[in-house]
Amino acid sequence: MKKENKPFKLNVIVSYSKSTRINNYRGLIPSVLRNFAMLYKLDYSIEINSQLFSEPESEILSETDLIYFRTNTPTQIGLKEFQKLILTIIPYSLPYEGIHVSYLLQKFSREYPFPNTFYRPLNYPFCQLHKDGHIEQILFVEGLTEDLLNK
Repeated sequence: MKKENKPFKLNVIVSYSKSTRINNYRGLIPSVLRNFAMLYKLDYSIEINSQLFSEPESEILSETDLIYFRTNTPTQIGLKEFQKLILTIIPYSLPYEGIHVSYLLQKFSREYPFPNTFYRPLNYPFCQLHKDGHIEQILFVEGLTEDLLNK
């Protein structure tokens, strides 16, 4: 009998220290996470240069990206498996590179709810762009990261 996974939400934080050449990684890391969402049919939204941290942290960190994930239908992957997958590919910390990947605690999910504008994967290579509860358009996946970076 196939195990059914519970619905989940997960917010991934990617922090870059001031000494990091952000452009070397900003295209790569969100792209990898977007591909995970596509593979497992997870809704996702990528907030580049999120204002997540207050002043003391921002003296150490240059910029922070926040990537939101949530299930929209029964999924093949559970929350713990998805977290393990992310950390297998992108470790918690790449200190020599100045990058730190972590998760936003669930108790803060009310302060950072899933956005009204998000992408919902369809059959690869297409996804839907949702805005305020309406399907805006169907997009070809290639180039989505570049569109996000150019905003």
